[in-house]
Amino acid sequence: MLVKNLPMRQAGEWAAVKLDYLRRYIDVFETSMRNYWLERNYIDLMAGPGKNRVKDAGAILLGSPLLSLTTKYPFTTYYFVDQEHVNTDALKERCSASHINERIRICTGDCNNLIDSIIIKIKRTEKYSLNLAFLDPEGMELHWETVAKLASIRRMDLSYPYINMYWNIPLGGRNRNGLREFHE
Repeated sequence: MLVKNLPMRQAGEWAAVKLDYLRRYIDVFETSMRNYWLERNYIDLMAGPGKNRVKDAGAILLGSPLLSLTTKYPFTTYYFVDQEHVNTDALKERCSASHINERIRICTGDCNNLIDSIIIKIKRTEKYSLNLAFLDPEGMELHWETVAKLASIRRMDLSYPYINMYWNIPLGGRNRNGLREFHE
């Protein structure tokens, strides 16, 4: 058996906590809702390669897409998006081992440009679907218009780990961009 050296996202130690919260939320979401909704969609707009390596500890963690696939009661459809081909290629390879691989849709490109096609597919079943979107940008790549489009779908849960009392923005991205002022 050939083992490939697939890329992993570099993460800080906080990633383990964030991913644990996501895993627990997914488990509760799917366990409690699977008998009430015919369709349950999971959307991950910054999916990455599927695994993370914690920088200092060297620990390897399942990323958000693979966590969503390992829940006891799977979603009916998965939408994974990433900007980089190297990430989506690695994710496709990792997802190919899943027994529910036929439910997975992986797209390469800017999530802000691809969101409309995902929303069209979800809206086809909107009357009988429940949706969970995990939004975890590394910087300023997620546009508010994209978040608003997701929020326009009935029964959409948005999981966004960077929440502060005044701004719902990724502060790491703000810091990496030189603490620029944000103007609309």
